[in-house]
Amino acid sequence: MNWVNEPYRHGRLFVQQSGFDTIRFTDIKENEHVDVSLSDRPTEIMMTIGSLAFCTGDAKHFVKGAGITERDVWHFVTREHATALRAGLTVHRSAFSSTPHTFELSPEKGFEEAFVFMMPDDAKGLLEGEGVWPEGDAVNAAWPVINRSLAQVPMGWHRVTALPQARGELPWLAYAWCYLCTRPEWEKD
Repeated sequence: MNWVNEPYRHGRLFVQQSGFDTIRFTDIKENEHVDVSLSDRPTEIMMTIGSLAFCTGDAKHFVKGAGITERDVWHFVTREHATALRAGLTVHRSAFSSTPHTFELSPEKGFEEAFVFMMPDDAKGLLEGEGVWPEGDAVNAAWPVINRSLAQVPMGWHRVTALPQARGELPWLAYAWCYLCTRPEWEKD
């Protein structure tokens, strides 16, 4: 598993892999972490924080977007569970996703978020970032993603697109996400 954008940037959100199927997102300031147990079926992932374990049936479910941006979103770790860590799952219903949240329309430095992608092993996707890194540096670039790849996500627009396979069909695409909500206005709806 690799970070798909370079250089690797980190602040207080630390991401590490434990085996092929587990990712740990850690807020190093609060000493809190969430473990994400991945699956080849994204709606069967689990997240564990402390002694609490959640599956998608336990998480808050929303349908976001419409048409080609429609997606299922589950919020697993919320302010009820952690000081600043927020974690969830997004599963595309179509080829395109990740229109920005309201607070991301005016990007601010300090925001830290990472995705771990899930898709068929032979599938490819694209992450496009337009906004700012936590340090405040501007970014406007795109990165290829594959199954189990990790990516730091800038604040602002971060579009995710499934790329057509050899015969033109679009594969399913999902990603577990984690970010640090260090300001009240950064709570995702």
